[in-house]
Amino acid sequence: MASIADVIAAAMAMIGTPYSWGGGGPGGPGYGIQQGAGTRGFDCSSLMQYAFSKAGIKIGRTTYQQINNGSAVGLDNLQAGDLVFSHPDSRGYGHVGLYLGNGMVIESPYTGASVRVVSLSKFGAKAARRTTGGLAMGDVNAVLKANGQSGGEAVPGGFQANQMVPGSGWSKQDFEAALASAGFTSALINSDKSLKTLFSRAVQGMWTADRFLGELKLTKWWQDRSDAQRKYDQLQKSDPKEFQAQWDAKKAEILEYARTQGITLTGKRLDQLTTSILRNGFNESQIKALVAAEFKYNPLALYSGVAGKAVSDYQAMAGAYFVDVSDATLGRWVADTLNGSRDSAGFQAYLKDQAKKKWAHFADKLDAGMTMEDIADPYKQLYSKLLEVSGGEISNDDALLLKGLDYRDPGSGNRGAMTFWQFEDALRADGRWLKTDNAKQATMGIAHQILQTMGLVAA
Repeated sequence: MASIADVIAAAMAMIGTPYSWGGGGPGGPGYGIQQGAGTRGFDCSSLMQYAFSKAGIKIGRTTYQQINNGSAVGLDNLQAGDLVFSHPDSRGYGHVGLYLGNGMVIESPYTGASVRVVSLSKFGAKAARRTTGGLAMGDVNAVLKANGQSGGEAVPGGFQANQMVPGSGWSKQDFEAALASAGFTSALINSDKSLKTLFSRAVQGMWTADRFLGELKLTKWWQDRSDAQRKYDQLQKSDPKEFQAQWDAKKAEILEYARTQGITLTGKRLDQLTTSILRNGFNESQIKALVAAEFKYNPLALYSGVAGKAVSDYQAMAGAYFVDVSDATLGRWVADTLNGSRDSAGFQAYLKDQAKKKWAHFADKLDAGMTMEDIADPYKQLYSKLLEVSGGEISNDDALLLKGLDYRDPGSGNRGAMTFWQFEDALRADGRWLKTDNAKQATMGIAHQILQTMGLVAA
């Protein structure tokens, strides 16, 4: 025959089940809605509905319905199996739990938490209903004892009810052995005052390791650390030799990767990065980004690896587009190339955009795929031929070259490039022209023509 003990046992069996808003019902845990859509579990009222269904009792689905089920009972007259309510609002009560006796309540509290047992005072009960009708009490004490509730102690969430029975003759050594199987050792526990205090309570109270781990998840130590950080601390304390081997291997891996990238990492900074990468469990892309962030461009330095190639390529590309790139800008582009967020195609597009702003009259040629070096090449050839200088001696910022490429017509005021004959006149007007063989030959040719005209020399 069904009893109140069956209701309590059904609820206690769900300890550790996640809270899921709108999830669960008489059939058991289920996926919820909205913030509960991705979680299979119970909300507060569906846990009650499920527990009572195991004794054949139907109650409403929501707290606002359940506050009207059964009959009211005073908080000073509670018995095991009563529904208790908290969080009053304009419609009734927003939260419900199941009273267990001994001043304890089982509840499914809120998103991110799991089914757990708390004290009646912590639950904050404001009202109660008795929906058990004529059900016999049954052996509630046996159910509570089987679930670690003798003496009225709270049961933390995060573990199964059948794991709550302390072993007979439980000793500190037994407890440490159980914790070690879960990755916890005395060295780790003793490294933190709060963990040490919790451990002492656990041994004195003959908790199981599972109960200790449940309480541990509520501590600041646990909540302030990611899973990777906890594993790092556990390994460091539980197996120092293996920890050091992994640390040294990761350090060598980081150093070699940095070398291929052309980044120098040494001493304290390398150790800091190794610790950060291991402790935070960074993946490959995160490691690349972290190492790339160490790149600091120095125009006087010589770089190797990926950084060296990027610096060389980007400087050449900037020269080809006649764009002055600051050291800070070049450094950012190289660093972003190292971390994979930008590449040479992006840098070329950036340079082309800058060149179009500076040389607007060449925008169509730049859009067609030409660089400023391509556009300037015919002017450089004419320059080299007339002034008899090597093409390699004509820099991209040569004043005479730039004059030819950026000319404003005095008549129309339009900006553009000189025609070749205009540029040739500009070259001949340069003082260097008169010192060239071209000028001498041209002068001799003109003199010969004059003498011919005068009849002083034969034609």
